[in-house]
Amino acid sequence: MPQNRRAKRYLERASFCRPLNQVTSNRVFKIGKNSIVFKHTTLKETGFAHRESSIIVQGLKSLGSDRINVNTIEAIRNWLDPRLSRKVLCDTKITTGWIHAAIVKICQGGD
Repeated sequence: MPQNRRAKRYLERASFCRPLNQVTSNRVFKIGKNSIVFKHTTLKETGFAHRESSIIVQGLKSLGSDRINVNTIEAIRNWLDPRLSRKVLCDTKITTGWIHAAIVKICQGGD
């Protein structure tokens, strides 16, 4: 066992690391009665210039394509500042097809 304090901490942390090529499942953390799930996502669904774009994409993704309806579109449209709708639309043009289609519907009424 190393005598250096820094080396000891490194070895302790290294035991929790997994190889990068190992596929891992979603991470679930329980806090009281609530669970937080961290899911794998692609860079095209996270790297946005505007905070609102990230919120909308992650919200739509967590709902799923089968649960997006007129009420959902209207609620997000009311939440989104109309001045940002064009920026969000341009910011999210590389997202998954069904997500982008929903964002187009959201932003159509926002201008």
